Amino acid sequence: PSDYVPHLKNKKICYIYLKGRKWGNIPLQIDLKLSVEDSPNSAGVVADVIRAVKIGLDRGVGGALTSISSYC
Repeated sequence: PSDYVPHLKNKKICYIYLKGRKWGNIPLQIDLKLSVEDSPNSAGVVADVIRAVKIGLDRGVGGALTSISSYC
């Protein structure tokens, strides 16, 4: 999930399923479950945001920093 889910608390779970064929046309299937503690994972994102905001301040940019947003 991309947002807070109350029953998961500080845990995020991701399921990835890949199905295809590898060399020699041999079937390949990969099932992957990733379970992580969410709060430490956000530290890198927060550090990047702080850096981007500092650059914006140094350059005199006001308003939304659309150049760093993947949603713009």
